[in-house]
Amino acid sequence: MKGDKKTIKVKLLNGLGYAPQKGKIIKIKINGKSYYKQTNSKGVATLKLPSLKKGVYTVKYKFAGNTRYKPSSATNRVAIYTTKNPTLSVKSTTTFGQGAGTPLKVAVVAGGVPLEKRTVKFMVNNHTYAKTTDKNGLASLPINLEIGNYTVHYTVVKDSKVNSKSGSVAIKVKERTATTLTWKSADTFTEGSKTFKVLLVDDNNKAVTCQKVKLTVNSKTYSATTASNGYASFKISLSHGTYTMNVKYAGSNDYLASSTSKSITVNVKSVKGINEVNTISDLSAYLKSSKNCQVGNSKIKKLVDSLTKGLTTQTQKATAIFNYVRDTLSYSFYYNTKYGAVGTLDAKRGNCVDHTHLLVAMFRTAGLATRYVHGDCTFSSGSNYGHVWAQVLIGNTWTIADATSSRNSIGKVLNWNTKTYSLNGRYASLSF
Repeated sequence: MKGDKKTIKVKLLNGLGYAPQKGKIIKIKINGKSYYKQTNSKGVATLKLPSLKKGVYTVKYKFAGNTRYKPSSATNRVAIYTTKNPTLSVKSTTTFGQGAGTPLKVAVVAGGVPLEKRTVKFMVNNHTYAKTTDKNGLASLPINLEIGNYTVHYTVVKDSKVNSKSGSVAIKVKERTATTLTWKSADTFTEGSKTFKVLLVDDNNKAVTCQKVKLTVNSKTYSATTASNGYASFKISLSHGTYTMNVKYAGSNDYLASSTSKSITVNVKSVKGINEVNTISDLSAYLKSSKNCQVGNSKIKKLVDSLTKGLTTQTQKATAIFNYVRDTLSYSFYYNTKYGAVGTLDAKRGNCVDHTHLLVAMFRTAGLATRYVHGDCTFSSGSNYGHVWAQVLIGNTWTIADATSSRNSIGKVLNWNTKTYSLNGRYASLSF
């Protein structure tokens, strides 16, 4: 404003809240130009603003640090305007859905410049609410009133920079339209990336368009927007198992919220061969620890670090780990888990499940995504048994790792028939 000092003051304090010794250099940048000012004994650096046109400017200030103090920086905004008399205007709808909480927005502007951090008092239905304008000069009041017609009065509170100004607006609170969400996909799928669809309609069975719908499955939430036909589509990759698909529409100023859920079954995808192309985008589950797969355990990490020292490629690391397990552990016949990864490392023996626990833990400790595979296999002896092995992700290929036989190598199996096995499932962890 005309007559103002037009200065910016920046205060530098240490972690205890005290000002460092005076003379610290503060870099202040505004409107593309940088200025350097020294702090006084109170830690304050002062910049007299250059001539600026009316508007809102971002001010950046930075202390570069020294041998005693770390660097520090911050930003703020400064408004240059030519009048103390603001203008007010409504910048939102004046028709509100009951219970939606949609805000009535009033813009506070002085000479075309939005005024930030100004107090606006709203008066409606015998209540008064104080709100503060945001960086765009907007003060927002959520409308949570019963159905009917109201008049909202609003006033900018006077201060040293801005005069008071008042206005009013007539608003209407209406009943919102009910909605229904319907699951529009099947309930049985094969594993991999699939598109799931839901339909959002109103109480007249008319498509509700351009609305955000959320689907939560397996502790992850996905968002999609309804198209002109009311359908929202979600592309999600799921491994085999049973899942509950929870779908929610939060509602809007015009529509009520709705939700639905669906139980789906994802079946194992039949494959030819034992090495498979990866179709999974989120591999985090295949790098984590589980009850019997102690990723990052101190014993396992020390061994993995030793085996992979100097190795740079995924193939080199996977091969070194695989060869150690294959050549060091003996095979023992029993069912399910007995030792777990760490116990198997200590015992130096185990069945296919425990062999795989150790392999998976070691691969994952080396940063290689790995999964368990369970199937029914015909072995060289002619016997058929349930069997467990690992698949480690090398490049974009899930590569088999079955260390139960000295005849096997990474990516290759010779102790059972890989052309006739029956696949039961692939897992991030084993429950048996």
